[in-house]
Amino acid sequence: MIRILSLILSFLLCAPLGAQQPTLTDADSLLAVRRDSIDRLAAAEDFITVSLLTATPGSEPYSIYGHSALRLQSPSNGLDITYTFTMDFNYGGMLAFLRGRGMAGFVYATTQEIIDIYRQEGRGVREVQLNLPPRAEQALWRNLDTELIQRRMRVYNYLSNNCASMTELAVQGALTSEHIVYNDLDSLLHYKAGDARASVVRLAEQQFPWYQALWNITAGEFEDNPADKFYARLMPANLEAAWLHAEIEDSLGQRRPMTVGRPHMLLEPSVVQKPFPVTPIHVGSALLVLAVLATLCQVGGRLRRLVAAVDGVLVAIHLVVALWFCYLALFSGLVATTWNWLYVVFNPLYEVLWLFLRRRPSLRRLHLLAAIACFGLLACSAWVPALQYGRYLVLLLAAFIVRLATSYYLLVRSGDAAPSHSR
Repeated sequence: MIRILSLILSFLLCAPLGAQQPTLTDADSLLAVRRDSIDRLAAAEDFITVSLLTATPGSEPYSIYGHSALRLQSPSNGLDITYTFTMDFNYGGMLAFLRGRGMAGFVYATTQEIIDIYRQEGRGVREVQLNLPPRAEQALWRNLDTELIQRRMRVYNYLSNNCASMTELAVQGALTSEHIVYNDLDSLLHYKAGDARASVVRLAEQQFPWYQALWNITAGEFEDNPADKFYARLMPANLEAAWLHAEIEDSLGQRRPMTVGRPHMLLEPSVVQKPFPVTPIHVGSALLVLAVLATLCQVGGRLRRLVAAVDGVLVAIHLVVALWFCYLALFSGLVATTWNWLYVVFNPLYEVLWLFLRRRPSLRRLHLLAAIACFGLLACSAWVPALQYGRYLVLLLAAFIVRLATSYYLLVRSGDAAPSHSR
């Protein structure tokens, strides 16, 4: 029933009422009268109101940055519908997303249904009303219904085709003779070349450090393009912040605030997201300490099993990350993964060469080259923004350098004869 009413309202927004066999001479005047009638109806304050809904982060990987949606209400018609841009898991789900082929589009539900879903997940929902003119509100509702009727699907791009960016595009597209002006924004919304990765992950680095670490490694050296549109840099939390600072400028250059009032909570979160107690920083620090301890033991000829265990863990971590990068480079179309400077260090070539050289004198050269590659990456990160990785990755690379340099030193000291406990 709600869907039928929504379609009827969309028809009213884009076409005049049907005529009772008008004559040719009075058709134009009758059409004008009906359009005026619709305009007066649409100009009523309660005909349509548009609001931005922002859901707080959830515990699932796809929900850690929250969610953006558009709430459209027509009290005079008894409609309260929320439109949201989301992935369609009928097109392959998470596997399709990891291949860069996930599909997404607009879907709708009653606002109460949306709130009930978030209540079950323990998440909160904020709302702020948008200051759109009646014609833009009509166009927005009509455009969103057209998206639904025609089942328009797009390849899901977590940087530029996400719920926040598509919400911004939908509203901007409804402002035919006006446009949104983004004024001075807080530090969260300032972007410079090489800062896209940091700007995105800082939103979740406190509550979800492991997800942040995965993003930071995967996105690698991705940089902002100064020519990118603003919508391509949006996440749910900073879309709300941006619109609170923004204005709408009409064709005469006059401006008005983008929003009406301040955000208010429609639903308070009932579950506080707590990070896993062991963070990537803890793991990286422990690995570096163990690497130093293993080096001291190896030089002193003690605790050979501990040395072998530490080296085994480091090799396993290196191999897992290297295989992940191989998948991204060879099989995935995920944005921002076509090239990553971490590929220089994290690739399975080291393990392959080690298998062939482990009993040969040239093994020491492999360790030396690998150590130089790790050190060079860390050195470059001091002045290249795209290489400013998280501290956990710096600690991990430092652990690699310690063990590789130790193996090289011992091989040289022993006259190219690899100790039996050395990897």
